[in-house]
Amino acid sequence: MKCVFLAVHIIVSTTLIALTSSFAQSEGRPSEGDTSHSSGVVVSFDGGLVSTNLSRILDLIEGAGVTIPTRALRLQPGGSVCQLVLSMGYPTPCEPFLPRVEKLNGQFAGRFTNIPADAYIRLPEIDLTTTWQEKSFYRMENTKKYLDGVKQNWASSSPVILPDNDEYVRSFQYSRYRASFTISDFALAQKVYLLILESDIPNTTASLRGPESSTVTLHSPIDKGTVETACKSGALWPEVNYIDLFDSDPDVDEFYKIARDQGAKSDPVPIHLMDGPLVESGNLFPVFGSTVKFETIKNHDCKWSEPFVQERDHANLLAGIIASQANTGFVGIWPNVSFSSFDIVKKDPDLEAHVMNHLSGLNPSLDIYLFASELKVNAGPRGFSNENKRFRTAAGSVIRGFTNIIVTAAPFDSDGPVTLDAKYGNFPQTWGDYDSVIVVSSCEDCRRDLATLSENAAVSESDGSAVKFVHVAAPGGEYITGWINNSSVATTQGGTSQAAASVAAVISSMISAYPLVYKKPVFIKYRIQVCSYPLNAYRDGVDNLDFGKIAAGVVDPKVCMLDPLKTWIKVGHSWKSVDFAAWSKESNFGTHLDPSNILRVVKMPGKLDGEAEWRIYSTRMSDDRREFDAGRGMGAIKQSRDVEISADTKFTTCDGQEYDLLELNDFIKAIDTRPSSCPKTSSIRSNDNALN
Repeated sequence: MKCVFLAVHIIVSTTLIALTSSFAQSEGRPSEGDTSHSSGVVVSFDGGLVSTNLSRILDLIEGAGVTIPTRALRLQPGGSVCQLVLSMGYPTPCEPFLPRVEKLNGQFAGRFTNIPADAYIRLPEIDLTTTWQEKSFYRMENTKKYLDGVKQNWASSSPVILPDNDEYVRSFQYSRYRASFTISDFALAQKVYLLILESDIPNTTASLRGPESSTVTLHSPIDKGTVETACKSGALWPEVNYIDLFDSDPDVDEFYKIARDQGAKSDPVPIHLMDGPLVESGNLFPVFGSTVKFETIKNHDCKWSEPFVQERDHANLLAGIIASQANTGFVGIWPNVSFSSFDIVKKDPDLEAHVMNHLSGLNPSLDIYLFASELKVNAGPRGFSNENKRFRTAAGSVIRGFTNIIVTAAPFDSDGPVTLDAKYGNFPQTWGDYDSVIVVSSCEDCRRDLATLSENAAVSESDGSAVKFVHVAAPGGEYITGWINNSSVATTQGGTSQAAASVAAVISSMISAYPLVYKKPVFIKYRIQVCSYPLNAYRDGVDNLDFGKIAAGVVDPKVCMLDPLKTWIKVGHSWKSVDFAAWSKESNFGTHLDPSNILRVVKMPGKLDGEAEWRIYSTRMSDDRREFDAGRGMGAIKQSRDVEISADTKFTTCDGQEYDLLELNDFIKAIDTRPSSCPKTSSIRSNDNALN
């Protein structure tokens, strides 16, 4: 039997709260409970038994000490308590809510089914909304039985089976309920959120909403004295630009600014944050959330209160690195994105299936899925016994047909780095040889020519002939500070999670600036590696042990914004774009490198002071054609060090000029250059000619 993979599409959202109707009238008394604060918990209900599950959530919240506000409605002649409940927007059936309503109206105890007309009935008042969604799944042997079950068990969600007009996929639409609970005490809101995560209430997801406050709280895992010193010295301010964590090539600034302005005009790039819950925060408005925002920030009181909590704070810190908006104290690497949040921290026995359903969505754009951690899949305790067994899992089936980009963190192990390969066992790192998966390590020191990788981050196989499963590195070794909700700033030790978020931001900038070029994952995977600065092969005259742990080097976000349809050369400190035509017949890069596979050539510091060595990135397409079956190996590059380039290695451009490669400091080949294709006839064109 085939597994069911569901794709979810949000159609429209409507508010269901109805305070009055033809059979219910408000008494006019003020509601109980304080709703003036923004902190609280939001619970979404997906699937059957919505009424039962919502009732259980209400019990859990009240049991934690939260007072749920109520409203009194007048029972009209001929009306019923159930009609009053449904008028408040509650899902059908109403019966799971009746014990609660009876408890709230003790004056009618013993005669709850015989209440006189015009009596006022007090009901729980919660903020209920619905989102009209669509689910798609691949056909299977019992498709009809599955859809019959949907109609029967999802009745409270009003499922609509869509016409059977696709050979492979069936779809249905339904109403997804969401309940928002305002809890003014943020600590209590956190307690409720964790209780929901630990509960066994099925078909629910929860998110935590942060409070509004003018006082900034600094959370940190480091010692109190260090944090207090940072606060008193104003170390968090003035505004921090996360892109400055990178040691970018300063000589490309002119071109980067043009591309940045160009990309800012494009539609936001969708990023699916596969981590803990993302909380609405003013620094993310309007790319995430619609109600929480704040004005320009100049100064804030800063005090230390409690440690950084991974499950609570992590997602917001990553989102801020990517897209914290201007005038919020921190500026993200690429603020022009749109976020959606998928909680993979929540305890869920069917988490793998739910994640795969989410990944199976049919997105009209090229979306980015950021996995800052790894997901356990159906592998043995030591991973897969052979690499082909990974395709017998739901994850393997999804990844083979995946057309979006997954950016994921290289696993971090305090006992020492693990080696990633096709038998590793966790998702998505086990599929790092596919064109849609980019695995990111972190650099402790990210300076050009001095970069060192985080000691305990996972590595690729050391065999130079193997396809690498860890591809690039980005900043993540230092402490990184940022907003974690609308009033709190957190500092935590960096790592591969923060590095992966940085790379997701860089990829977003590339798609924004050149949406007509970066339409396929393979183009992005090639380019993000090619625009990374290689690690030195030597350190203090001896071999650098970090070399070979990743496929390429440390990502340079500004070089990544160079027009990919142009070949770029650097002479001295000056970059220039050219239209590449062909290598000379005499060009020689050594016995194992075909000039047609060359992607980048960089002059690097050599073993001894004053010496230089040539580093080359090239495609692996001449290695083994079998690697490219079903997408495997596509996007993989080969890195060659100490290359002996012949003095006759030259290339010509479309305007007839000839360049001696040995006289250049850097050479980056256009992503679609074809030998002897002048003028270019590519069907791919960038947005404009601003960089040309």
